[in-house]
Amino acid sequence: MEDADKQLLEINLLVDANHAVYEGRFSEAVINCLTAIETHTFPLLQEWLKGSFLNKSEKNAENVLINMTSNAKMELLFGSVKPEYLQKHSQLLEDVKSVNKLRNNIIHKGERASKSEAVFAMNTSSQLILILHFLIEPDNSFWDNE
Repeated sequence: MEDADKQLLEINLLVDANHAVYEGRFSEAVINCLTAIETHTFPLLQEWLKGSFLNKSEKNAENVLINMTSNAKMELLFGSVKPEYLQKHSQLLEDVKSVNKLRNNIIHKGERASKSEAVFAMNTSSQLILILHFLIEPDNSFWDNE
């Protein structure tokens, strides 16, 4: 898949999440938000890991990532892969972990997300992708308004 196609997928997932919130499909919105995060961060993590191996294989990096928990991937992303952008965002890291927990509860326990949880997931995923993709800081006043 081309880089432009991957970026479009992330944006499409966030747009779909927005539509899902509008239509009252809150759990679907949460799932789309975490999928957008994973779609954006997996290649970043894979490239970083690939560079740390003696055998610079994408498959080796992929195998390591597949066996890591989502929270461990986010810790790696915030602490080592993109620290220049993310180290000062400890609350965003905790928020991403919360979205991951929410998504897991939806998928594995059959729980349903509320509107506020779906909006929280949208804000969190949008902030992370905004920082990573565009390398800019979000205006927090925007994210505080529902």
